Amino acid sequence: METLTERLRRFEELCAKHDVVTRNTRIDRYRRYLEQLPPKGPKGWELDRGIFIDPPNSPIEHGPDRLLYVLREVHELTWIGEGLRDAHTRGLADKLQIVVRGADFAALDRNTASRNTQFELRIASYLGRAGYRLDFESLTDIVATCGLTTYYVECKRVASAAQLTRRIKEALNQIEERKPKSGFVHGRHGVVAVDVTRVAFTHNGLTWGVTPDHGRAVIQEKLQDIAANVKRDGPSLVGRPVVGLWLQIHIPSLVLWPPTPTTRFSSLFLGNPKLGLKARFAELRFVAHTTLAAVVSELGEDAPRPLQPRSSIKIPAGTLFKFDEELLDALVATGELPERADDHVVLSVWLPGTEDEAFEDYSYFELEMALGSASAEERWQFTNSLDRVRLLLLGPLILQRYPYVGHPPWLDGEDAPVGPTIRRF
Repeated sequence: METLTERLRRFEELCAKHDVVTRNTRIDRYRRYLEQLPPKGPKGWELDRGIFIDPPNSPIEHGPDRLLYVLREVHELTWIGEGLRDAHTRGLADKLQIVVRGADFAALDRNTASRNTQFELRIASYLGRAGYRLDFESLTDIVATCGLTTYYVECKRVASAAQLTRRIKEALNQIEERKPKSGFVHGRHGVVAVDVTRVAFTHNGLTWGVTPDHGRAVIQEKLQDIAANVKRDGPSLVGRPVVGLWLQIHIPSLVLWPPTPTTRFSSLFLGNPKLGLKARFAELRFVAHTTLAAVVSELGEDAPRPLQPRSSIKIPAGTLFKFDEELLDALVATGELPERADDHVVLSVWLPGTEDEAFEDYSYFELEMALGSASAEERWQFTNSLDRVRLLLLGPLILQRYPYVGHPPWLDGEDAPVGPTIRRF
């Protein structure tokens, strides 16, 4: 939080550099909120200690909600600040002025101008990192130039699936009207960038994942589904002066293990299937620059990597497991879980050499999730015996927390597996 607060101060410095005042704006309130964390009181997370004023029907009702909504905004603003801090820009001051005047949270927006502009600057920040000169003073949202290549980028935030086709067509038509033709030497190409967060997640709230990799995969699957629908039902890019369509999702995310609040920025580029040689090179250059900028993230995460789901795990010899035996007794007797608090520990694990205290604990909430995918036949097996139940629950709990190969290393060692092959339901 201290690091994030410092990064937000750098965004405030960018605003000051362009004579944009952030005092008594939402930017000022985000910083004050981060400076007073952790907001833990006798009743748990406090909402915000009076920094923000919510309307009566606000969807932000709990402290963790507030934290995620703040992180969503601050992560995007700091990404913008770091991408545009050293960029060569024209017209940035007017854009920043619109951004800082917006409502505190997107879920409370009644005027979308601030978030629309914030999205434009997020897209511009990818190109700023790659060294493009950025012009915000033309009719086109972003004009980005590097050498003898210029991209005319139209940005759209889409509020629902029903709007998607219409908004893409609108952007394509705007590029056709506003983009000059390419010259013999200077190439000019269009790009449509679309924020489809509300299409993927209609509640405009948050998403979650079992692990950071799983959270990333959830959003990528949403993007793949939206891209497939656009290819099938959306406007064709063929014959249009664009190199492609850039789909974006930006949403707060909770990671179950390790317990982490974060923000997800994910994207997918759909290239124009019929381009000339010069335009094809322009498409490849654009994708390379924006993708490389996204991978080098200051948000503290590892670069994305291909995910390989586990089919089994190897547990080091000498690993000890301890279940809540009272809970297992009730499960064997009835075939159903007795009620417990979500954070109640149902399983503790001791790795060799960690005898003093448990290496990690598994909660009742995780057990409920694991059993949620069990069939009626599998649940019937819980009534056989305690030994049987222990073996049946061990695999799903561990595999649920660590669904991908390579994380954590202790599950991929060379020691012989303990007991039968451990699988998920």
